[in-house]
Amino acid sequence: MEQPSTVVRSFRRDRLAWLFFVLFLLVSISGGSLWMNRTIIPEGLYAANTETQTTAIAVLSYEHVVEKSPDGTHVDRARFREHLQALRNDGFHSINLSALSDFLYNGKALPSKPVLITFDTGYLDTFSVVDPVLRQEKWRAALFLKTIRQENRDTHFLYWDRLQRMVNSGIWEIASYGHQGTDLLSLETDQKDSLLFSIGSDYEKSRLLIDQHLKNHRVTAYALSTPIHSKIEEATEESRLTRKTLKSSYLLGFVDDPIGSNPSSSDPYHLRRLRVSPSITGEQLIQHLHAAMNPPSEVHAGNIEKAEAAQWLPLGGAVRTEANTTILEGSPSAQIILTQSHWTQDWVLETDLKMHSGQFWLMQTAPDTLKKWRIGGDLSALYLQHFSEEGLMETLARIPFPEKMDHEAWHHLRIIKRGQGLSVEWDHKPLGEHPYYLAIPWRGALQWVAWNTEQPARLHLANQTFAAFRANTQVVQAYPSPETVQSLVKDSRDIGTVLPFWIEINGDTLNTLPMDHDLFLILSRRQAWEILPLVRIKSTPDIRQVNAPAPHSQISSMPSLLNDILNAFEKTPWKGLYFDFSLLDTLQQRQWVEALETLQAHRKDISPQFQITPSSTSVILTLTHQ
Repeated sequence: MEQPSTVVRSFRRDRLAWLFFVLFLLVSISGGSLWMNRTIIPEGLYAANTETQTTAIAVLSYEHVVEKSPDGTHVDRARFREHLQALRNDGFHSINLSALSDFLYNGKALPSKPVLITFDTGYLDTFSVVDPVLRQEKWRAALFLKTIRQENRDTHFLYWDRLQRMVNSGIWEIASYGHQGTDLLSLETDQKDSLLFSIGSDYEKSRLLIDQHLKNHRVTAYALSTPIHSKIEEATEESRLTRKTLKSSYLLGFVDDPIGSNPSSSDPYHLRRLRVSPSITGEQLIQHLHAAMNPPSEVHAGNIEKAEAAQWLPLGGAVRTEANTTILEGSPSAQIILTQSHWTQDWVLETDLKMHSGQFWLMQTAPDTLKKWRIGGDLSALYLQHFSEEGLMETLARIPFPEKMDHEAWHHLRIIKRGQGLSVEWDHKPLGEHPYYLAIPWRGALQWVAWNTEQPARLHLANQTFAAFRANTQVVQAYPSPETVQSLVKDSRDIGTVLPFWIEINGDTLNTLPMDHDLFLILSRRQAWEILPLVRIKSTPDIRQVNAPAPHSQISSMPSLLNDILNAFEKTPWKGLYFDFSLLDTLQQRQWVEALETLQAHRKDISPQFQITPSSTSVILTLTHQ
């Protein structure tokens, strides 16, 4: 019987097979890694527009963008894509944190209509839902990361490997949302005193963790949640030290507010982000940004009737428009916002209104977006109030109406704000003999609010106009006559700044005139005027030749004169000086501006903060003691 033949196995063939398999695996892994970490947006994809001056930068803020949101509590993928396409169709260009920093610090040009898109916390959906959309649309973004999620390896949040891929793509920059962030606010009562110091160290820890784990990346920005921001803005020594700590580690700082537009002169550490609502459409987002990024028209004193129609946008509750009437309905409230109003400190607003139920309020945020003033009430009286997010309220004035009001009747309201004062007219009659005094020259978004806790609030507003208000500047003697004071008071509504003629410089001679400080203090409070003592320069001091090496071979008494002026100014109650250079030529004006700028850098002994705003004939120098 024939035996079956034995097949001898070749190990050489097995070795080749394994070799090819290992090579294939290495190529696949390397190729996959290169693919996942590829650069999607190279530097310089969007060329800066050097021909068009950037007047404002939009900043949008998203938190948890999800695949689908059946209950509408989150922005979903479709709505987010709609926002990006609407921005692109309207001519907006995405920028990143680096471009914004270069613009604010170095004056490097930005694309036309720049917008920075940001995300908070670091949800896993930011990688699985948002990142694919950004890659497809080739839009840049920034992620403000709360790093405790990575330390705790929370599976609902991004970890360092995916964050590295996002950085490598060129789409993303990673910034800090703190390590614990708002979790710090849950400290025990006996730990509250150390809260502000904890915030500074918390953001420093976050920055170090991100820099440690991400290659080829440096953290330059942070964002504050509103509760954290409210603590940092407190007027305490600890708050000042916390702000100093943040500024020493970061170049940019962001806060949330309802505007989302930042003028080109913005403070790099107070950049405003618009928290995008899940309900806002692409078209509504564009409307909001158009209103926020374009300054309002301006009217001069005496021409307030030329104010233009205002574009108010819905902010909460039910808001609808019928003909030229905006109707606010809500329980307990409905709100609309005028985002253009943040551009100007002085303005005039007019409207016809009818209050069906509840209370009506016109309110404005302070520059830090946390404190507000408001005027309104029911139809028994108007109230002017300060209040804060913590619920603290101060009534500054109760303004009675001249006669009983009818809930079904239309009434006309005009408010002129200039500096720290409000002039109010109701049905074309002034309420009060003098402007109502506010504590600070507020500047922020205006909001109308209809409010009622017992039934739905309902407010009708029609024929609304708004404009920036250019008040007059009045020069007077340092000891004005009674007739001069009466003339000023008569035109008080149109006057914003009063310049008492205090010092005259003629060559090397400084002549100080006696000034009635008490009178001007009374007028500034009663009429809400800004008082800036006037320094008039008639001629520049002679420059003398001396026997010394260049550049010290020429000296001038100009620095000595400036020190004499400031030494006298420190003894006054005022916060600013107005330097009038109208009698000097261009070269002499420049010499004085340079001398003031040099003084700004060297007057450390009195801890001043100077703000010099040169024009063709004048410089306003404001001094605030720390």
